[in-house]
Amino acid sequence: MKISKEFMRNLILYGVIGGTCAGVDILIFYLLNKQVGWLALPANVVSVNVGIGLSFILNRRFNFKVADKTFRRLVLFYAVGVTGLAMSSGILALGDRLAFDSLYVKMFSVLVVSLFQFALNKFATFRK
Repeated sequence: MKISKEFMRNLILYGVIGGTCAGVDILIFYLLNKQVGWLALPANVVSVNVGIGLSFILNRRFNFKVADKTFRRLVLFYAVGVTGLAMSSGILALGDRLAFDSLYVKMFSVLVVSLFQFALNKFATFRK
């Protein structure tokens, strides 16, 4: 199976955008959890939602370059993001149960969830 240049471009740019949004997500999580003292799960909900919003804006404009069906795409993107939130929250809960540091578990969850989300967003949300 041959992988197209467009697919590789989308994957790489998704990674760059995702890395930026993940950095924002992790920074907000760190500030809320470690500095403000929020519990891990509420901090995760806030940080992931900020990451989802920023990621949609950047991917829509710079990566997949679509301008149509904005509301539909936003709803799909958010559904993918919320699914990722559920996955990352499950991973955080498991990490807490196993007494791992929440920040390291959060970073691991971002990697796992990002791969899942790329596939859904590439072939569903931003399908032309």
